[in-house]
Amino acid sequence: MIKIKLVVKHGIVSSLCAISDYVLFIVLYKHLNFDLNISFWTSYIFVSIFGFLGHAHFTFNLSKVTFKNIFYFLTQLLIVASISYIILSHLVILIDIKFAKIIQLFCTFFFNVLYGKFVSFK
Repeated sequence: MIKIKLVVKHGIVSSLCAISDYVLFIVLYKHLNFDLNISFWTSYIFVSIFGFLGHAHFTFNLSKVTFKNIFYFLTQLLIVASISYIILSHLVILIDIKFAKIIQLFCTFFFNVLYGKFVSFK
């Protein structure tokens, strides 16, 4: 069973990542008029690095990051990136980009918690 403390810690790091991802994406896409792909991937890669470090040290208290952790985290990133981009690219046709990005972020949160707990940072 997932402990509440883990969910809270994951929530803190993930919230900081989500806010950073959202702000960077919106600045790139809406204010600097970057392409959807460039905005998505730039914010996603930047936040993923921050998220890996935050989750490794704060959420899961790893004393040492191994190649295995990095490999599984990269696998997680590819899965989540694929899901996220599909969701975002479809929602942007239907609703405002700001709401589409928020929905996309929420849709991947629990997958990240479970995958991180049982695979990436095990």
